[in-house]
Amino acid sequence: MIKFIDPAKKKRKGDLWCPYCGEWRNFKKDNWTGYKRCPDCGMSDHDFHVKTINHLWGNVGIKPRERR
Repeated sequence: MIKFIDPAKKKRKGDLWCPYCGEWRNFKKDNWTGYKRCPDCGMSDHDFHVKTINHLWGNVGIKPRERR
């Protein structure tokens, strides 16, 4: 079950919200895959819900404006 950001819990610099644990976590790089993973549940920062809740999508889907 996905847990949304709890405003009562304090975020430290560099932490991401893990929607599966429901906590701010410092995602560590996995040497085998090269992805950052939650130290408790092992969910990657490339997961859809982790990216969506932490606003990690960047400019995906935004098309440049056409010149006239």
